[in-house]
Amino acid sequence: MGILLLSVFGMAVHTPDVVWLHAYELEDRAVNVPRAATYAVWLWADGAARAEATIGGHSFNVPESRQHRGIYRWARAGEAALSAGPVDIALEGPVASVVLAAAPGFDPESAQPHMRVFDQPEVPEDGRYDIPRHTDTTFTMTPFDTREAWEAYAERLRRTILVSSGLWPLPERTPLNAHIEPVAEYEDYIVEKVYFESFPGVLVTGNLYRPRGEGPFPGVASPHGHWQNG
Repeated sequence: MGILLLSVFGMAVHTPDVVWLHAYELEDRAVNVPRAATYAVWLWADGAARAEATIGGHSFNVPESRQHRGIYRWARAGEAALSAGPVDIALEGPVASVVLAAAPGFDPESAQPHMRVFDQPEVPEDGRYDIPRHTDTTFTMTPFDTREAWEAYAERLRRTILVSSGLWPLPERTPLNAHIEPVAEYEDYIVEKVYFESFPGVLVTGNLYRPRGEGPFPGVASPHGHWQNG
């Protein structure tokens, strides 16, 4: 299970169960549906006028709503049985985004607050705007009175990270195909070149500085990079 999220940063994550598209990306091209399934069709539209979508020959609409005039909101417009491969999508009226969801229970309205999307009518509420942070900022950990309180917070935090990374629901796990290759040996430690496949054909690389001896030893992960201010 997974999500395809297209953000204003131009990044796309392709996974099988949800296709998330902005209207400006749909001009004069077909959308590639990852697998054959019955997809719930969601339209993010302004209630000022009737919003319509034609998807793979199926027609959907969201009626005008005086209550939501001038307000964009998600509306579930129906379902479409789609085959894998290119599917034509045409929009009419005030439609800003389209979601095709084969994932049971997926709701773009609940997912959107976790996403940093700036092309909506209002700036999203985001605590990261409140306090300017820099290299001298001191972060105070949130205290928790019970283990249960921490686990509930951790679950919400974990879900937020997954959604904002385009990884909820999680895609199918694939073999890591890890590779370790010694590159230098010193008196107290060995440097090894390591890489694994986070996704077939996508390599995560790094260097492992491994102490000699029996251990146990503490471990430090340093994703600092080698660019200016990295």
